Amino acid sequence: MGGGLLAEWGVLDFAGGVVVHATCGFAALASVFYIGARVDKNSTPNSIPLVAIGSGLCGWVVWIQRGK
Repeated sequence: MGGGLLAEWGVLDFAGGVVVHATCGFAALASVFYIGARVDKNSTPNSIPLVAIGSGLCGWVVWIQRGK
């Protein structure tokens, strides 16, 4: 198809997932560098139940979208 490096390695990318994940990864890395370290080093960690609910909702949305 395109004859790129990943295609030569045998990678099949039907829906552009490699590009999307690479772009999101670089965007996350850039946002971490932009935001920087915590100002208050003694702050409490995030709420574990809220993290679990958010992760569950993300997984559910991905599962629903995958079926379409």
